[in-house]
Amino acid sequence: MAMTAAQVVELKEKLKAELARRNGNGSVEQFASEEYDFTETPKEGQPITEEQGKKIIDLLLQICDYKDLRYVVRGDTIPEAFDAELLDLVEKLSKEERTGEVDEQSSCNGACTGLCVGSCIGFCNGCFGCTGTSGASIHGTINRNM
Repeated sequence: MAMTAAQVVELKEKLKAELARRNGNGSVEQFASEEYDFTETPKEGQPITEEQGKKIIDLLLQICDYKDLRYVVRGDTIPEAFDAELLDLVEKLSKEERTGEVDEQSSCNGACTGLCVGSCIGFCNGCFGCTGTSGASIHGTINRNM
């Protein structure tokens, strides 16, 4: 189900809070800065802009792969996975434990995207064995020209 403008704004706020929370080893809190806020707030009845898509999808992909979401490229259509379920996804991510340990409460990405309070050694080394995870493989490669 497509998101309303209000849901897009809510998603951005929740994602920003989650990015700020992930400030341990492998921190992504820099993506919660004003630099990554929308320059124009989404409006009802208006299409999502490239900039708005990048400032949600590209930032979400820093901490979690999800369905068919890929980095936003000018001219691409909005992926089907850009829907209201993303609100639930970010809510689930916000419940990952701050230790970064890989168990029922934390994802492999969690250990490498700011949830490890130590040095990603010992309990926080789960991400080194994973493949295909945003945090472990492309963390820090986001396009700053949003």
